[in-house]
Amino acid sequence: TITRALLHSGANIKEMNLVRRHLSAVKGGKLATMAQPARIVSLIISDVPGDNPTDVASGPTVADNSAPRDALRVLQRYGITIPKPVSERLNQPAGPMENAATGEVRLIA
Repeated sequence: TITRALLHSGANIKEMNLVRRHLSAVKGGKLATMAQPARIVSLIISDVPGDNPTDVASGPTVADNSAPRDALRVLQRYGITIPKPVSERLNQPAGPMENAATGEVRLIA
């Protein structure tokens, strides 16, 4: 898998999560978008340096400001071969994350 290749490549957790956010249907604020109009309260227990909510579990309820091409650059930096559909997806322009990550984000540990 791409995640496994990233793990073995030496990519750091921020880089891995950036790629995962762009390849997932729920990460990078997409879960919060799908849950609308429900009120979201994220109680986050961090296991990543810096405790950035975007990096914890790849931020399913936190809007992502990165672009798909940022993820593609990470994969290229580590020489990770990706299937054509993934390459096409990551070469798309970034779309707006309208109304993503509504509600509260609380770092509790």
